[in-house]
Amino acid sequence: MNLSRTTLLLTRPEEASRRFADDVARGVGRFGKVVIAPVLEIVPVEAELPDAAAVDWIFTSANAVPVGQGVGAGGAAWCVGSRTAEAAKRAGFDVRAVAQDAESLRNVIFSNPPERPMIHVAGRHRRGDLAGDLQAAGIEARAVTVYDQQPCALSEAARRVLERPGDVVAPLFSPRSARLFGSAAKGRIARIFAVAISAATAEAWEPLAGERVIVSQTPDGEGMLATLGSLFDADRSA
Repeated sequence: MNLSRTTLLLTRPEEASRRFADDVARGVGRFGKVVIAPVLEIVPVEAELPDAAAVDWIFTSANAVPVGQGVGAGGAAWCVGSRTAEAAKRAGFDVRAVAQDAESLRNVIFSNPPERPMIHVAGRHRRGDLAGDLQAAGIEARAVTVYDQQPCALSEAARRVLERPGDVVAPLFSPRSARLFGSAAKGRIARIFAVAISAATAEAWEPLAGERVIVSQTPDGEGMLATLGSLFDADRSA
């Protein structure tokens, strides 16, 4: 595959897609075309939250971190992913731990449970039940939904790319977005090379004949970049 002749199609919410596109440009190189076509939109959900210092906070997505300088003063945060941890620090939280995924974070909490109750602030659609797992282990915890991930129609720009012959690289960051994109991309002519953040995400994607799906080296942005870049190693070293 030739980088300059390949389209990068990003289906994450707009802001996250733009950040990842910038990371790709710096870390991998410039694609022939970059199309941002979110299949999900982040919509805030009204929720009652305690004072920052009253509980220990679990953030498995940067979308869940309260916005505003100092809002987390006195609060401790347990995070999935470096970007989530950075958002928590900007909000004033004391970041106690950073893990690659929710399962790893759960194990970290098991090994060093906090004295205060825990609150998992998250989106409406989430895999597993982290708060439930902690409760089962005797750790006081509850989950609060602070945003929804609502489906979006695929953009016309994305449809035009998929309706023509050509190579398309599509990073997929969740099983739900993989299913939504797969449904919207049925009947495509373009050949898609999917890079999935996890095995579960890869299983949710249904490649056509001649297409590939590759699971990220690690379940985070850094791993996605490295895996995406490996598709073009031969091209970039030529």
